[in-house]
Amino acid sequence: QKISQKPVTEARRYAPAQTVADSAVMISDVWDHLRQTPFIQVQVETGLAAWHSRNADRNLIELLSDVNVTPDTIRAELKDGILPIIKAAIDSGYVSIRVEALLRDFYESAEAQAILA
Repeated sequence: QKISQKPVTEARRYAPAQTVADSAVMISDVWDHLRQTPFIQVQVETGLAAWHSRNADRNLIELLSDVNVTPDTIRAELKDGILPIIKAAIDSGYVSIRVEALLRDFYESAEAQAILA
């Protein structure tokens, strides 16, 4: 309570870095043990079953809206994340190589040859 209104850096006086690091390792070890216990496994299974029973009839857009993900959010993320990847694939020649191979397979197929004849 005494340091609750002070900056986080003030906590260094009371909990040196090594103490924090040791505590983090201990917490990780405890969690690794707990998550493998039958009790936690039952809790997870029960939680998943309850979630599924409440949400089985909902579509993906409805489920995503529960966590504030909208179609606009998805579009923005795809634009920012996918466009640079597509550009890199085009610039590297990968797209040309793939399209050429697919077109060659198509035009060499018996069906395409029959249509072209």
